[in-house]
Amino acid sequence: MHITRRQFVLSTLSIAGGALILSGCEDDSSGNPPADGGTPTEVLTTIGANHGHVLMVSVADVQAAVEKTYDISGSAGHAHSVTLSAANFGALSDQGTLALQSTIGSGHNHSIMIVF
Repeated sequence: MHITRRQFVLSTLSIAGGALILSGCEDDSSGNPPADGGTPTEVLTTIGANHGHVLMVSVADVQAAVEKTYDISGSAGHAHSVTLSAANFGALSDQGTLALQSTIGSGHNHSIMIVF
């Protein structure tokens, strides 16, 4: 059985119990990349040690590849942010995964995993 890097990362994230959030979803409800090998239709994010934070990265953001800072506060009651540079978006597009750290807020930060 052949498994793609994307499928492996997604199964690993599920096993790790991270808060998996779908964003930028289109018609591909299977969670698999398009059959024609084209651009994925979703961006998956997970936030380690999460307690109410939310990160939504759209496919359009990845394709634009312009530096962007995301507020991931969500319902956590304190602020964190994460900045993706143009180079980060390029790496995400090329490699399919990206690991980052949020800013420090309330004395801690969070590990961020993004899968495209």
